[in-house]
Amino acid sequence: MPDEEDRPRDASSAADDAWADIVIPDDISALDRDIAAYFREQRHARRQARIQRWLDHRGALPLAIVAFAVVIAGLVATLLTVLAPRPVAGHEDPGPLATVFSRTGGVGGLLPAAVLHGPTGSIDTSTLRPAVLALVPPHCNCAPLLNLMAAEAFSVPLPLSVVVPAAADADAAKLQREIGHYTVDVYYDPNATLRKTFRPVGVEAVLVSGNGKVLDLRPVTVQNVANLDAPLQNLLLTPQASE
Repeated sequence: MPDEEDRPRDASSAADDAWADIVIPDDISALDRDIAAYFREQRHARRQARIQRWLDHRGALPLAIVAFAVVIAGLVATLLTVLAPRPVAGHEDPGPLATVFSRTGGVGGLLPAAVLHGPTGSIDTSTLRPAVLALVPPHCNCAPLLNLMAAEAFSVPLPLSVVVPAAADADAAKLQREIGHYTVDVYYDPNATLRKTFRPVGVEAVLVSGNGKVLDLRPVTVQNVANLDAPLQNLLLTPQASE
């Protein structure tokens, strides 16, 4: 005769065992995770229902496609605006030179005429306008300072044009390699015309307006390079007429 353990269990006894496995927590906070999951499911179901009701309306799908296309077009336009190269004033059409000016080479005078040699060939100083020039001595080892000056010039925005005196093409090539993050053109002046005219001590900044006049002339060091900000803003605001 089979004992009690060998007798088959009926459905009610199985259900009793299932209820016996349920653990009732002492603190309701133990159910926080389950409650949060329940409410998430409810919110998701309501969202799905709203979306389905909206899509059931006639014309809803074409409208959604158009709205999506407008959003994508806006994003593309924004990216193109942000990522497009920042325009930098060039020297292709500088306009006429000033006809009324002070002594050439001083503040208020014209930039001296000279032919410079650079990475793209020869260039006449009369085409370097408006311009931010850095006159440097031979073997200056001043790339860090020139990088700082280039950052200031870029705020106008203008490229920094570095001029190395005499036939120091090796110096110019070395500086061109060492200067990195901004638009910088390094030229050498085979006759040292600019250096003989301005007689700089160390590195000298020469700010030239669009009509060829020298607006500012000052020595620059790492300590005072930030002082270029105001003269550069004046350069930006100066009328470019040939007066």
